[in-house]
Amino acid sequence: MKLTTLLTSALYLVPVVLAQQYNITYNAFYNDGDSSLSFTACSRLIPTDPVLASFHDFPYIGGTSAITSENTTACGTCWQLDYNGNSIYITAVDTAEAGFFNLTHYAFEKLTDGQTGDYVSAIATEVDSSHCGFCPGVYHSSSEYEQVF
Repeated sequence: MKLTTLLTSALYLVPVVLAQQYNITYNAFYNDGDSSLSFTACSRLIPTDPVLASFHDFPYIGGTSAITSENTTACGTCWQLDYNGNSIYITAVDTAEAGFFNLTHYAFEKLTDGQTGDYVSAIATEVDSSHCGFCPGVYHSSSEYEQVF
């Protein structure tokens, strides 16, 4: 009985990130690697060279509605997007409209296998940051970036 109670209690301590359906679109702003990070909600992610191309996985970056305000802990998180058997990983660097991910046009084409149109509906799951080129096992918030880099 005590073991069951202990295991049940421990489950509440484990963070669970579930896959969710999002609308995926693209935004031309993210296409230019020289665009300043100061124009995004996550302006403090890379204090030494704040341009979009500074990210390990550029052009696999974009905005997500998981980022709700400036420089939140969702900044720099890594997301797996799945659409019709294709998967890509995106680093979150900006906010987006509720229920949306905004990507570079390149990332959108890779995800959709070149499909045309304004948006698609895909599954998004937050994953370990190692999938986006960061240190394995580290989820990056703005304060963690300052410590790591």
